[in-house]
Amino acid sequence: MLHTLKAGAGKSTLIFPKNFFPIENYIAVHHDLHVRVLLIESNAKFVIVSLEMTSIQQYEIEALKELISTNINISKEQVWICVTHTFSSPHLRSINALEKDPSLKEKNDMYQKILEDCTLDALHQAIDNLQEASLGVGNGYCSVNVNRDVSTPQGWWIGMNDLGPSDKSVPIVRFDDKYHHPIAILYSYDVQSSIMDGSTLESGYKEVTSDLTGIACQMIEEQYDNCVALYVVGAAADQAPIFKTKHNIIDRFGYIHEKDIQDKGFTFVEALGEKLANQIIIANEKITTRIHDEKLDISSFNITLEGQKIPANMRDIKPTQNYVYEPDIDRSLKVEVVILNHLAIIGVTPELSSVTAETLKKKSPFPMTMVFTLVNGGSKYMSDATSYDRYTYEAMNSMYARGSAEKFINDTVKYLEERMDDK
Repeated sequence: MLHTLKAGAGKSTLIFPKNFFPIENYIAVHHDLHVRVLLIESNAKFVIVSLEMTSIQQYEIEALKELISTNINISKEQVWICVTHTFSSPHLRSINALEKDPSLKEKNDMYQKILEDCTLDALHQAIDNLQEASLGVGNGYCSVNVNRDVSTPQGWWIGMNDLGPSDKSVPIVRFDDKYHHPIAILYSYDVQSSIMDGSTLESGYKEVTSDLTGIACQMIEEQYDNCVALYVVGAAADQAPIFKTKHNIIDRFGYIHEKDIQDKGFTFVEALGEKLANQIIIANEKITTRIHDEKLDISSFNITLEGQKIPANMRDIKPTQNYVYEPDIDRSLKVEVVILNHLAIIGVTPELSSVTAETLKKKSPFPMTMVFTLVNGGSKYMSDATSYDRYTYEAMNSMYARGSAEKFINDTVKYLEERMDDK
């Protein structure tokens, strides 16, 4: 049975009222934040939501899934809520924090309403724009990321390691209308949008920004009228932008010194965002979209992994030459999978090392495999074995024990092989 592929996309800007600020030391918006929605339909429907936020609370994920599922009559399993992981956006507060400090509730409620209104607006645009589509995939290459694990006399710590593993590929999925004009461009990349992370302006305050991937999306959209560019985080646990406003410098003796160039950091945001956008546009122009029998396969499976304890306070995590990983209860990892023709997209909650996703993609039986992280929530880091050997920040700040990443690769490849056999 043939299945006609349809696609629609929408974008909405988060508009914060004046009384929303100050919040978390933010006093203004430097670059707008957006909600972007991609709706795909063939034998089934699937929705990806890309929110320009650092992270999102589970109660809001459920609220957004409910909002979407009731509006287009699909199950919550057919909706992925993703964040771009920009470090320069306000946070929704945890239920525990709201109970401890009720004064936070007014602005938290305001933020929720803005997110939900924008998501609904972008969804309605996607529904209105839903049309027959052709599909194409491709890979760009961009060098705005760098491995962030560096060796120091005290132990491995966060910096910039040009010799460390870092996947520079930019997997791209393009949906075209009947005139071969892009409806949507979905891409991923192994980088944290953290150029402005932890930096304050000369005034002592901060300004909201979508950071480099937000700028990249806007620049792509400026090149293609009525096209929505959606970014979802790749395997960025051990990856950083090549330039950061607040960053560590290693002196000639190997010791770490912190430097902050403050207001000048927005130049980095725009320059690196533009470079990423340019490389995506170059790769996108080489993609040829085709109409296939596009059967949409949406599924998931669970992996049981050994757990480890996370330090009670992240500030206790420091460079060390000796660290004892404490075992904890087993963790259940939900691996979500979307297959569309010869494209497989994997979605998980933990941040993965770049080498983990790269290995998985090479072993996958599908011609094109994308690995998304921070999908439908977040669960800290899942590091590769080398990271545990080095006592890196990511390994110490993980709820998954050594060997979890390797088991994730093996189990996921086996699952993909089974799905491939069923096609």
